[in-house]
Amino acid sequence: MNRRQAHVGVAMHAATRLAAHSADVMLLKPDISAFIDAWELSKTTLSTIRFNFWWAIGYNILAIPLAAGVFETFGVVLPPALAGLSEIFSSIPVVLASLTLFRFKNNDNNSSSSSNSSSSSNRAVGRV
Repeated sequence: MNRRQAHVGVAMHAATRLAAHSADVMLLKPDISAFIDAWELSKTTLSTIRFNFWWAIGYNILAIPLAAGVFETFGVVLPPALAGLSEIFSSIPVVLASLTLFRFKNNDNNSSSSSNSSSSSNRAVGRV
């Protein structure tokens, strides 16, 4: 049986110092739904990491042989200065994908309380 388990310690807003220090996630609001927001943020972060990883792998599979002159027999030559610039520009999609995490908002539409002044779909998650 192949099961993956993660153990995450969570401390609430008014936790003792010891609980707050040993927790992996500290909820700053006295609302347990903030844990769901943190969970969604972690899934979004992992998705961004996977995108960045596969972008870098794909780009380097193509760009490194091109910059090394492997395709010189076909008449495709990349000058060293242009190869260096292309490596710099390859980082732009990685940085932009990572910056989208600042705009993360929890998009669940399961708000059970209509008297809440800020619905859960409009609640932004800060640093966890």
